[in-house]
Amino acid sequence: MYLQEQQQLDNYEKQSITTATDMVVKKSSATIEANKEVTMRSLYSYPEINQRSIDRIVIEKMKHLKAICNQQEDYYVHKMLIENPVVIERRVMPITLSDSASSNPSKYRAEACRRSRHNNKVKKVKMQLRHKYMAGQLMKSQAMLKSLKAIVVQLESELITRGFNPYQLENLRSVFRVNDITTSDETRSDIDI
Repeated sequence: MYLQEQQQLDNYEKQSITTATDMVVKKSSATIEANKEVTMRSLYSYPEINQRSIDRIVIEKMKHLKAICNQQEDYYVHKMLIENPVVIERRVMPITLSDSASSNPSKYRAEACRRSRHNNKVKKVKMQLRHKYMAGQLMKSQAMLKSLKAIVVQLESELITRGFNPYQLENLRSVFRVNDITTSDETRSDIDI
């Protein structure tokens, strides 16, 4: 069941990345070829690059990606718990069939304590596995961010060669908040992980 879900998630991610890439390439080439001398006023007239619509699209995509990440995290934790089960040694000898836990309150409490210790240990292991998974995802995200920064630098140099002046580039950077990505490498406190 989990393997099929993982394959579906992988297929969906590949399709969404391909679709997004196609949209960016088609939009970029059409915009650059049709309007070589783009003014800032004409940029605001396109609804597809309106700041509100971009923010809305980003918020929706982030919600979707967060749901996918939670599913992948649950799958990873489940898989790791199956591969490495949590074993807790008992402090006393196991209860035999003749000794019923319900007949003696102290034995009932002892059994409840054992279950509680086991559940606490499982919770601790799950949290460690979730942390390990998210740390791995963070490393992947940092690598992706570095590649995006390189793409932004490459696109800026391309725009400069096509005739954009530094003021227009700075205006574009502020409109699309590229400075938030490229100037600060420290973690932001407003991002909900």
